[in-house]
Amino acid sequence: MKGFSATRCNPVHPLPMADPFLLKWNGAYYAFATGPAPDGRIFPVLHSTDLVHWTPLGGALEPLADPAARDYWAPEVIYLNGTFYLYYAVVAWGRDHHIRVATSQDPAGPYRDAGVDLTSRRHPWAIDPHPFQDEDGSLYLFYTVEFWDGRRIGSGNVVDRLVDPFTLAGDPREVTRPCAEWQEFMRARAEKGGVDWYTVEGPCVLRRGQRYYQLYSGGNYGRANYGLGYAVADHPLGPWSPWVPPGETEPGKVLRTQSPLLFGPGHNSVAPGPDNVELYCCYHAWQPDRAGRR
Repeated sequence: MKGFSATRCNPVHPLPMADPFLLKWNGAYYAFATGPAPDGRIFPVLHSTDLVHWTPLGGALEPLADPAARDYWAPEVIYLNGTFYLYYAVVAWGRDHHIRVATSQDPAGPYRDAGVDLTSRRHPWAIDPHPFQDEDGSLYLFYTVEFWDGRRIGSGNVVDRLVDPFTLAGDPREVTRPCAEWQEFMRARAEKGGVDWYTVEGPCVLRRGQRYYQLYSGGNYGRANYGLGYAVADHPLGPWSPWVPPGETEPGKVLRTQSPLLFGPGHNSVAPGPDNVELYCCYHAWQPDRAGRR
């Protein structure tokens, strides 16, 4: 997890915090991550008032009773009308990857699963949910699915309207999909039928004026090619255009591997700084010991 300031030494916490999501609430910060917590819950939560000193608060959510639900990924939280909603992905071995939602009255939790599978009716494989509320109050869910057509087969991001916090409209639109060679995950990936597999995932959306910016992660999260790109649009439902660096023909990265101390950065979130003006990008990266993404 990283911040853009000389007073904030990266990584900002010594323990693994993969897929970090940063929520600012009432002047304090809550960081959520993929993984187990020491109290037996999932999604470890950290608390801070300055983005420098962090206190572990335990896990956000009890694991599901379903024995097939083996892995839980990429929690993200949004506050709506007095309730905090935590969206997350579940890997149900032998079945699917799908997105669920849990609720709490406290930003740190504990959260209670709402018993809703948001995505399986339309997508047998969906991960990395990102809830977004526009200035007019309309709600959207960005998330990652698989694309089996086109020049580069692999995962990419879509967006759908949220009719309410528990229900998608059922009309997902393409946002970003593999479109550059740096997004290669693996050649001849056996678990995907031996195809060359590309990855775009981890959507994160900001509005600045009348423009929308979607940061996304691409490549192989365990390799040096993993990094962040972005796309722009005039509406959350698109159309979206990936950023292409001047003089180049393919979309590029805005954050990339710099050294063994910053290896494979990605899966970010963004939150206002202490002054509520400057924005901070929170992301994970590998350290030289390779002992988890931090």
